[in-house]
Amino acid sequence: MALLVAVLAALQWVRLDVLRVEAVREPGTVLLVPAGPGDTFALAFIHSVERSVVRDFFRIDEGGRLVLYGTEFRSSNAGLPSALAPGETLTRGEGTFRISGMHRAMEEVSLWVGDASGNRLTIHGVDYDLPGLAGEALLRIRPGTSTAAEYLFFTIGHRGTRHERKITKG
Repeated sequence: MALLVAVLAALQWVRLDVLRVEAVREPGTVLLVPAGPGDTFALAFIHSVERSVVRDFFRIDEGGRLVLYGTEFRSSNAGLPSALAPGETLTRGEGTFRISGMHRAMEEVSLWVGDASGNRLTIHGVDYDLPGLAGEALLRIRPGTSTAAEYLFFTIGHRGTRHERKITKG
């Protein structure tokens, strides 16, 4: 028993870099994923007018900020990007447009999620259903730190309730 107490106490001192997804109106962490400088993730949603999937690509920089470095979409109609900033390029692939060379740094991303928008967060090859995790909610996504104990207890407490699927290339 003493060993368990010592291990739990030690876990309070170990810090992890994480990507934290929090509900804003009813505060609470809905997702905690190990992620630090250099790690990338994508946010996807169904555009409300075009009804097509839009993906935004982010990187965590050395300063702990989120950097939007690219976006991908299926059409260039209402409400979708139509102009490029200096240094950005637009390429057309099979059925998609992609803007790369973006560098928009921010501390966090806030977004409303809901089933109709199909909001997804993909990181480390795992795709998370944000409305499945939080319901219809305003979420805040930001890099930060967590104690190993917080991460362990969060993971144990959410086992079996996570709305995720492993992405396989095929």
